[in-house]
Amino acid sequence: MEAYTERVKGCMIAVIGLSPEGVEALCDGENIHPANYNGAKQTVVACKLSAEEEFTAKVKSAGGRAMKLRVSGMFHCPELSPEAEEFEKFLRGLNWNRPRLDVYANLTAQPYGGDFADTLARQMCSPVRFTATVAAMKARGVDEFIEVGPGKVLTGLVARG
Repeated sequence: MEAYTERVKGCMIAVIGLSPEGVEALCDGENIHPANYNGAKQTVVACKLSAEEEFTAKVKSAGGRAMKLRVSGMFHCPELSPEAEEFEKFLRGLNWNRPRLDVYANLTAQPYGGDFADTLARQMCSPVRFTATVAAMKARGVDEFIEVGPGKVLTGLVARG
């Protein structure tokens, strides 16, 4: 990942107040990509630094708010494909067992199954489907979510979802 952040200069920007479809319409698929579908009014994009200022202006014009996140690069986007391929090769060397409990994949918003290495590698360069994942978990009866780590961002997203 360190090599990737040196190779591709980018950032992550949370867009607040616009629908996911509204944010998608502002993405160009080359410099700006939807990266995290966090809620009805919050989508995070992966953005090349060269496009940051123009994208932020577009968000403001569309009635949303853009907030740059404190991360070292742009993630969950196609630019990570070479690193995802390398990661998949590494993962193929591991012995995989089916989890005892359902573990949901950000890529599919469904429990892991089948080709774990492929799913994990594609997850690196594809958007996180957080809203759909939480909805799928709730539909299967999950009613308690515990956030592990600093902050309470995900707890707030689950509560709003």
